[in-house]
Parts: sequence; structure tokens; C-alpha cells
Amino acid sequence: FPSHDTEHEQATSQDTSTTQAGGISTPSASNPQPDNIETYLAEAFDKENQEYQQYEGLKTQITAIDKAMGSVYPDLYVVGANPGIGKTTLMLQLAANFAKQDKHILFFSLEQSKRALVSKGISREAILTGLANPPTAKQIRQGDRSAAAIKGREAYSRYAKRLNIIDCNFSVTLDNIIDYARQYMEANQVKPIIFIDYLQALSAGSSKQGYRESVDINVKGLKAFQEAHGLIVFLVSSYNRDNYTSTADYTSFKESGGI
Repeated sequence: FPSHDTEHEQATSQDTSTTQAGGISTPSASNPQPDNIETYLAEAFDKENQEYQQYEGLKTQITAIDKAMGSVYPDLYVVGANPGIGKTTLMLQLAANFAKQDKHILFFSLEQSKRALVSKGISREAILTGLANPPTAKQIRQGDRSAAAIKGREAYSRYAKRLNIIDCNFSVTLDNIIDYARQYMEANQVKPIIFIDYLQALSAGSSKQGYRESVDINVKGLKAFQEAHGLIVFLVSSYNRDNYTSTADYTSFKESGGI
């Protein structure tokens, strides 16, 4: 995936006589077997497994999902559904539940505003208080000061320091998101859980590719970034209109064979 960091990494590799071909180290006189499994087992395999095992016990805290998935491990998870089903609301709930487990969250919203999403979060916490007449997100935005609203905000604030909602617009590219995530990881020395809502709203940037091709490029670029850094990434995707009334499968995702 093209970036200044990648170019620097490739230049560094070339300086040590290991050339790059599409990001793959190629054999050289100084390193004739750059991908030898004996070396990998001795130097990296156990370390990578230890990093992976750190996520044991991380749950969505949604019973049906946890029953199907067990723990949530580093990977790219694509979430799709028909319009209005509640994809964004579900992602907000997952983000909140992970933040309550001391995970940093980067929630890139390309459709709804930060104010709207924060209002939803407070409303949900107000419902969980069990108090009478919990306010809706709209009532929160209108300044509701009921007991449930106040308690909901207090509960939301307890994990808000780990919750970052980034207001995006339709000119935001995957490069922008990856640069933000890289700088966040460097500044905070953590691996955040990333949410992107949603795939089809990402700009193609200066790419001359068509819409379908740009969506596929974004999926592959995001997967490469996730894999390189061992991250948990949730990506929201639209469905094709033809699949609104049929059983969901991989062909349901709009404009993306890349998924």
C-alpha cells in the first residue's frame, strides 16, 4: 500500500542489499532465504502468537455474537446489512463495549456527525440505567436534563477518554485514515480498535480507477494495513439493492469482489 512510510521501509531494505518486489523481500547473496520457515520459527513465530493470545477474552459483550465468535482477535471484520437495520448503532455498541474493556477506539464516521453518534451513545447508557423515561438521541441533542439523561452521560463519560470519533466527509480517503491511525498508534503507544463507517463512502482520492475498482483497492489496502500491524478493524459495507430481499452472502456486499 503506497505511503511515505512504505517507501522509507523499502529504501531501508534496499540499503541492506535486500530488494523489494511488490513489497516482498527477494533473495540476495546476503540473505538467500528471506522467508525460510526455520528462521521464522526461531525468531518470530512465538512472539507473534503471544501478541495474538493477548486478545483472548476480549468480547463484544453481545451474547449471540460472542457465542458465534468466541474472543475477538486481530482481523478485518466486514459488517453488512440492508439500509436502516442498525449497522452504525451496532458498531457504536461494539465500540463502547470494547472501550469499557480498556481498549482505545478510533471510529471513523463518513456519514453521521460526531454529535449524532455521541448522542446515541449517551441515550444507550441512559436506557441501561433502568431509570424511567430514558431520552432518545434526538432528545439528548435538544438538551434533555432528566435524571436518566444525566446518569447516562455520567456512564458514557467513564470510558469516553478511550473513545475517539473522527468526523469525516466524502473526500476522506483510505490514505487519510491510515495516516491518522499510524500517528495515533505512535503518539499513544497502543493498538486501537478501528471502525470505518462506511466502505462505499470512502473517496477514491486522485485514483483514475472506476468506482468499483476503487472500492476493491480500499478493501485490499485496509486489509494490508490491518495485517501489517495486527489490528482489529470493523468495516461497514452497504448491500446491493438486488440482495435486499434475499439471503445474505459475500455477493451481497455492494461493489466489492475484494471482500
